[in-house]
Amino acid sequence: MAATPPTIISRAQWGANPAVTPAATIPIPTSELWLHHSGGEQFGAAGMRLLQSFTLHRQDVKYVDLEYTFVVDHQTCQIFESRGPGHDTAATFDHNAVSHAICVMGNFETDPVSDQLVETLANLVAWGYEQGWWPLGITGGHRDASGNSTSCPGDHLEIQIPRINGRAHAIHAQLAPMKVKPMHSPPIVLPPIVADLARPQGGVWLASDDGAIFGFGGAPYPGGLNGKPYFAGRHVASLELPTKADVRAGYKLIVIATSGERYGVK
Repeated sequence: MAATPPTIISRAQWGANPAVTPAATIPIPTSELWLHHSGGEQFGAAGMRLLQSFTLHRQDVKYVDLEYTFVVDHQTCQIFESRGPGHDTAATFDHNAVSHAICVMGNFETDPVSDQLVETLANLVAWGYEQGWWPLGITGGHRDASGNSTSCPGDHLEIQIPRINGRAHAIHAQLAPMKVKPMHSPPIVLPPIVADLARPQGGVWLASDDGAIFGFGGAPYPGGLNGKPYFAGRHVASLELPTKADVRAGYKLIVIATSGERYGVK
């Protein structure tokens, strides 16, 4: 487990009524995770109570509880339990049975997104993945969900989703055990790259023999193949920095297989 267990303000602590959500349960892990904003300027525990009261008294749509799985206050980055994991969020039309939803308090058509908020969301995403609740990454903003016509979660938050997901992958990978399973005698040594083209302060990438790539010390997550070997029956031997020609072709890393074959990761 690489993510830091976040402090979550429970329904009882913020004064939810009822204290236990009556929302229906759904199977976990869900295949989708959607990002929302509240669209208003209600914050803190008082803001949670106002949002719940508004939701329960809407005349156009009947809700059994405030929507969403968790709600994050963008001013303090506190995390509030809403319906909680494993419950229908009623937040993303046509996707509620297969998704969770995180809402950020604020209107991100105008509100800026702080680095602290990005880090809080990324850690929450990684931690929820490690609990077996949802995928390792936000599927998209509310506006991206099929069948939904909305500007949510606001332009300023929407454009941060790739950054949030990148940090979530990095957080999960940083302290995760390396899945190195030597199959050769002597075992293959997997040297790191102590460099980072994108960030002058450097970083380290490591590759395991099953194709997983891990980023440390500021090296951004370059993507992977979900544990599938790059070459069937062969094992990754080492990584190297791409040449200028590789960079122009869009490659972030170059992998050298034990067979001597050279290939790139975009």
